[in-house]
Amino acid sequence: MGEVIGERIRPALRWPTLRAAGFAHAPSTPRPLAWRAIALRAALLWLATRVALAVCGVTAVLFEFAAAGQPQAGHSIHTFIATWQRWDSEWYLPIAQRGYWSATQTAFFPLYPLLVHILIVLASGHVLVAGLLVSNLAALAAFIGLALLTVGEAGFDAAPHGVRIFAAYPLAFFLAAPYSDSLFVALAVFSLFCARRGHWGWSAVCACLASLTHLTAAVLIVPLAWEFARQHDCWRGDGWRAQLRDPRGMAQLAALLGAVPAGILTYMAYLNARFGKPTTFLSAEHHFWDRQPMLPWQSLRLAAHTFRTAAPGSYDQMRMLVDYAPLALFALITLCAVRRQPVSFTLYMLGLLYVCIAAPIPVLQDVYASVSRFLLAAVPIFVLLARWSARRPWLETLLLGTGFMTQALLLAAYLAGWWII
Repeated sequence: MGEVIGERIRPALRWPTLRAAGFAHAPSTPRPLAWRAIALRAALLWLATRVALAVCGVTAVLFEFAAAGQPQAGHSIHTFIATWQRWDSEWYLPIAQRGYWSATQTAFFPLYPLLVHILIVLASGHVLVAGLLVSNLAALAAFIGLALLTVGEAGFDAAPHGVRIFAAYPLAFFLAAPYSDSLFVALAVFSLFCARRGHWGWSAVCACLASLTHLTAAVLIVPLAWEFARQHDCWRGDGWRAQLRDPRGMAQLAALLGAVPAGILTYMAYLNARFGKPTTFLSAEHHFWDRQPMLPWQSLRLAAHTFRTAAPGSYDQMRMLVDYAPLALFALITLCAVRRQPVSFTLYMLGLLYVCIAAPIPVLQDVYASVSRFLLAAVPIFVLLARWSARRPWLETLLLGTGFMTQALLLAAYLAGWWII
């Protein structure tokens, strides 16, 4: 059955490439049945992971109470839900309730708290429940977007591999927490997916919304521009001159290039009206959150020094490994796969890796705090691992086994109040 559906979906998902190559009669829309099949597979995997996270979360909380000498105490569902409100969620949720009243809060971009606020107003619900709903629905969109992108790049049968590996990423439980990460990943993956299919308007919309979710969206600009130029043959002969003579094409390119700046400038306009300074969010990152811009080699040298000086086997060194190991692994995979993935994917990954190391926090032992969480947006890596795992079952077994086990441990620590990242 899977092979039959796969044969039906592959021609549908390849049509923009055919059109870019000059096949004017390629179909204009994919088959609805194929899209539903992909979405259903991804949704089932998403549902399974939500159940697993709920079970792990309840178990971790019960163990925590038992360790505190309260093994027989009764606990309501609110007790278990409340344990998800940790760290950054303590900033996002108050913004969703009351808006921005402090310049310190402006480091947290507005789209996620705005959606949480809308849900609170519509449902008159609890702010934490609203935050969890927005995050988990965005995670569902991220799962579906990754599956669609993987089908287009590696084939129908590879999609479940990519989604499973993504779900097993050790920090993937943050896609369920009241953080903005799931929303950003969903918008980034759909922006890349739409660009690869030639849907420039939708790609621009997703990129603009991503820039209202996290400043990291700036890494989308160059990959989207490259993808537009590639599909319009701007690198061949007088292709770029022909593009300049096409008003519709130039309008699409302008929208694509201006999407991310438009979102950031919109936020800056709000900050100017609210605090009298459009760059308040940059000041907050620098002065309150202690992120210091550095050249890459300076940042890497600082990270190596802090790791060497940490006590071997200490909690600080373990926490650094949580951030450093994915960063090093994803950088290695990106460099090794330069000729095995689209140029736009490589450009995206290089931009994301640069953002991860460009502003370390020198006052912390873990100068790259939260980097492993930011790497949830490394969707090209998950697509590539899906392609490799489809041919090497042992690789997927290794990734899923180690990934889910590590994720369960980190989730238990997070719910217990430990600062993981």
